[in-house]
Amino acid sequence: QADDGGGDNISGIDYQFHFAAQKCLEMLAHPNKYEFVSSETHEDVVVRLKSGFYEFYQVKLKSSEQWDLSDLKSRGVWKNFIRVREEFGPNNSFWFVSDQTAKFSTQRGR
Repeated sequence: QADDGGGDNISGIDYQFHFAAQKCLEMLAHPNKYEFVSSETHEDVVVRLKSGFYEFYQVKLKSSEQWDLSDLKSRGVWKNFIRVREEFGPNNSFWFVSDQTAKFSTQRGR
């Protein structure tokens, strides 16, 4: 299906790739912690730790306003996290990264 996002879509991809590059730099700085970093596989960015666990990141650009739960639901963020959790298990980390703050805060341990 064609994407009509145009410039906004390119900006979002650029933001995502910059985040992945940051994770690659962290991997180079801490080679005993990270096994690999990938982009556009199971999530926007996936990091495999030497411990065997994964960090899954949804990376989204939204310059206009704060995020709310309905935005995350409509963009498929929760659905993706649930899918990945079912495939890889609950002992991994699931993160949402954006250029904007959220109208809510939630914290849940592993």
